[in-house]
Amino acid sequence: MWVKKTMIGALMVCLSACATTSHLDRLNCESEQPPDRNVRDIGSEELYQHLKDVPRSNEERAATLIDRFGKVGCRGNSLKIATQRPARLPNIICKLTGSDDRTIVIGAHYDKTSRGRGIVDNWTGASLLPILYQHLRGQPLQHTFLFVGFAEEELDLVGSKAFVRSLSGADLEQMVAMVNLDTFGLTVVKVDPRSAPHLVCRLFATAKWRQLPLQVANMREPISGDWEPFRSKGVPIVNLHSITRSGLKVIHSNRDKLESVHEEHYYDTYRLVNGYLNWLDATLTGKGSS
Repeated sequence: MWVKKTMIGALMVCLSACATTSHLDRLNCESEQPPDRNVRDIGSEELYQHLKDVPRSNEERAATLIDRFGKVGCRGNSLKIATQRPARLPNIICKLTGSDDRTIVIGAHYDKTSRGRGIVDNWTGASLLPILYQHLRGQPLQHTFLFVGFAEEELDLVGSKAFVRSLSGADLEQMVAMVNLDTFGLTVVKVDPRSAPHLVCRLFATAKWRQLPLQVANMREPISGDWEPFRSKGVPIVNLHSITRSGLKVIHSNRDKLESVHEEHYYDTYRLVNGYLNWLDATLTGKGSS
C-alpha cells in the first residue's frame, strides 16, 4: 500500500474525523440476487500456510509468485512476465480466458518496502492471486480474468501505471472491472468509498450471501493504490483493504510480519473475494451494469 510519508499526519486526522458520507451510504442493492454457483474454498490453515516463508527480497517474491502460478496450472501462453519501463521488476500476468473478451482484472502488488517482512502489505493480497485463479480454472466463465501481480507499487505505482499504459483503447473498452487486493488481515475487510457503486452493491450482496463481515472504509486520500491508473482511464474499480488508524503503525515498519495477520479476518477476506469473483462473472454485462 502506497502512502506518501509527508501526508501521514493528515491521514491520521482524517481517520479520526472523516465520516463515511460518500455515495456508498445511499446505495440501494436490494435487487442483487446470488449466482447459481457452488463456491469452493480451501481451509483456513491451508490459506495461512501460503503466507509463511515469504521471501525477503522483491526479486525472490516475484519468482515465488511465478512459481505458484505455475503450480496451479497457469503457465505457457497463459502466463506473461512483463518488465515494463521504468519498472525494474516484472508485472506477472496470468490470463484465464472466458467465453468472450469482457475482462475483469484482479490485481495485487507483490513488492515491499525495506522495513518489515511485507506480509501484511502486501503478501496477503499477492498470495491470493494463484489461489483465486485455481478456484475459477476449469469452470465455465463468461468473462476473461487477468490475475496481475504488480511490481513496484511502493515506488509510486510504477508497475500498474506501466501496465495501464500498455493497454490499447480496445483493451480498456473491454475492461469491465478492476478488483484491487491490498493489505489484509489487520481488521475486518473494508471497501474504499471511492469504488464504483455497482461493484460495491455486488460486494455487499456477496457478503450477505456468504455471511461474512464487510465495512466501508472510513478514510480518504492520501492512501493510494494500483487501482488509480485504471480508474483514471475509466475502468470501474473496487479497492479492498483492512487499514485503520492503528494499522498505519504496522505497514512499512518492522511490525509488518506474520504475527500481525489476524487469521480469522484474513480467512473471511479470502472467502469474500472468492465468492465475489463468481458473482461478478455471473452478473456483469458492462462497465456501468447495475
